[in-house]
Amino acid sequence: MRYPAHTRRPIFWGTVALVLALLPFLGVPTPEGLRQIYADPTYRVGTGFALTVLVAFQWAYVVLRRRPGTDLKALLVQHLWIGAAAPILLMIHALSSGYGYQAALVWVFLANCVLGLLSPRIPGRQLRGLERLWLPLHIAGSISVVALIAIHVVVVTRYH
Repeated sequence: MRYPAHTRRPIFWGTVALVLALLPFLGVPTPEGLRQIYADPTYRVGTGFALTVLVAFQWAYVVLRRRPGTDLKALLVQHLWIGAAAPILLMIHALSSGYGYQAALVWVFLANCVLGLLSPRIPGRQLRGLERLWLPLHIAGSISVVALIAIHVVVVTRYH
């Protein structure tokens, strides 16, 4: 299947980022340098904040696409590029999936990235009929990610 030029790069790099981001969560050893940096609490707060801002920018797509005169093509490409960066930023922020709600956050986040890559809204996709299922799943995943991030922020700031 051939995608339009404006979606090819973010789809390709998003897939590469997703595969790379899955490695630490599947037990591939983390480089020692990253482990040392991760020990610094400021690093974790900074990368967590960056990840939260990235998720907020993704939600901006919902609001901005409704505005008259919006270049929907450019907005979609921006949404795809931000989504492509998301798994790498998650990998940089979290060295493992943890347990409990943290594991849920990681896996729901990554599953939603996969859903984003499978979007039937990208021109050239031959996934007719799946949009009715895909969009509610992607929105539910996005809402779940926001809720789990909120829980994570409360737990981390309260108990650390």
